[in-house]
Amino acid sequence: MQLTTLKFLNSYFQVSSEDLQRQVSSLTDMISMPWFLNKDFSEFKRDCEKLIDGMNRYLNFLKNQMKKTADAHASKEPLRSLTDNWSMKFIPKVKEVEIDYRKLDTDLVDYEHYEPVFLYDYEPSDRIERRYWLEHLSLSVGVKIYKHRHGNYFGNFTFVWKCDEQEHCDGDLKAIDAIRLDLRHFSTRAMRNEFITKYSQSCKIKPAILRNVYHFLTQDSSSAEHQQQAEVDARVAEFLVTSDDPELFYDLRKNNGRPKDEKLKPFWSELQKVP
Repeated sequence: MQLTTLKFLNSYFQVSSEDLQRQVSSLTDMISMPWFLNKDFSEFKRDCEKLIDGMNRYLNFLKNQMKKTADAHASKEPLRSLTDNWSMKFIPKVKEVEIDYRKLDTDLVDYEHYEPVFLYDYEPSDRIERRYWLEHLSLSVGVKIYKHRHGNYFGNFTFVWKCDEQEHCDGDLKAIDAIRLDLRHFSTRAMRNEFITKYSQSCKIKPAILRNVYHFLTQDSSSAEHQQQAEVDARVAEFLVTSDDPELFYDLRKNNGRPKDEKLKPFWSELQKVP
């Protein structure tokens, strides 16, 4: 169902595409009435026909948008391709690296030339701050910065790689090819992190639990981002299956509005027995 927002006397209300279709049908039936054949109603009839035509065209637009949205959500690939939705430029090295870029600058030491680094974990989460951070990116080594316009709600995926100032072409192609092969992994990672960030703030649930929920709901089988996360995820999975790891018990009362409910007494009693 597609919703459209209309303004009426400085207030807004939403009309579904189904409601709009019913109004069009009613107007069409109305101008088919015999009294509309009277010449006194000819101008009014023309205005109604124009209104019906405009509403029909808008309905067709909504249907096309609904189809595009459904196709985008069902697609397992990015909406945009690597061949026509990207930009790349060379950023020369600087003598002194600003504090906001020092972590990235330090981590780049461990990467080979032309090995792409996904900037998702380095750039600010706020959109305006992220744009400023990327526009003023400066590091102690020369790098290529590559932006891929992914589509959906992810925006741009940005990568950098160390490069020789003289020779770019062959190494750049190798880096871009590596990004193309791993693009689904980067998309999944961004989606998972957005899910965890959103619901950990609103529901106050531990990220390890949310990662397991995400894996279950999406059938995502991507690996953990580091060894410590992998160990925590393994323990969470074991706990959810066996309920046998006391270190992972947490107070469920925060998820329930009536912690003193008599029905919960057996649970609290058993919980107190855990060493």
